[in-house]
Amino acid sequence: MFRSKKPYGISVETSKTASEYCNTNLTTTEKILKHITIAAIAGIISFSTLSASTALADNRNTKDLHSSKVTNEVVNESIQILSTDSFKDPISEMMEEEKRAAEEKAFLDSIEIIAKDYSDTEELKEALIKMSKEFDISNITLTAAFEKVDEMASIPDSAPVAGLITSKFGYRTDPFSGRQAFHCGLDIQNEFDSDVCATAYGTVIFADYYGGYGNYVQVDHGNGIVTCYGHLNTFKCKVGDIVSVGTPIGTMGQTGQATGVHVHYEVCVDGEKVDPLEYISDLSEMTFLE
Repeated sequence: MFRSKKPYGISVETSKTASEYCNTNLTTTEKILKHITIAAIAGIISFSTLSASTALADNRNTKDLHSSKVTNEVVNESIQILSTDSFKDPISEMMEEEKRAAEEKAFLDSIEIIAKDYSDTEELKEALIKMSKEFDISNITLTAAFEKVDEMASIPDSAPVAGLITSKFGYRTDPFSGRQAFHCGLDIQNEFDSDVCATAYGTVIFADYYGGYGNYVQVDHGNGIVTCYGHLNTFKCKVGDIVSVGTPIGTMGQTGQATGVHVHYEVCVDGEKVDPLEYISDLSEMTFLE
């Protein structure tokens, strides 16, 4: 219950008025706004009561001004103000903004599902543009959607080539030293000179011979993610090239320190080499050496 101060014997209780205005048949949004509305009522009445108090102070000798009359006028004035568009419009606007925010969040949340039907990021973006027009999505949200698509496209999600996985990530017996050693990538065997492809959207930052890796390519995907491809026979890219998932970056070979034809594939996150199998969603075209 809100109760104003009692200047010169005047008491104004607003709980009833607030209850009538904020009835029980409210939507979820209106219930959230109820406390704001009640506070607004109390604020207006307190202000009006203060004005009435000032009038009483200036006219304390005037017998025509009665407490009950002032009280009624204050309450009626408050109700009239609350019934005007200046109070109704903000509520409607807040409800509309809440609805729009929910729709735009749903639009962003649905991108990963929609993306499954598109193998090309540009086609996906075109589809999102059409959807944004249909559902009246703001340009700001559409831009955020494009950024999310680019981020998704930059995360490795496939193997560089189909084939036989001859050596996995982790400790193994080194084929050259015969001792236990950590193998920091994935060895995939296929036919000599078959295409080796980028596993995500990115920029080629290295394409040259590199010690035991032989002909070696690195692709920077942003957000601290880099993929590496070793033992290539030939290059099909150069530094600075922009590649997408499925873009050939070289062919399978046996250059460098290799016991047979294969590609050595690595995934690095923030400078740390991680298991590439965690970044291959579909293993249906892969077989494992037992």
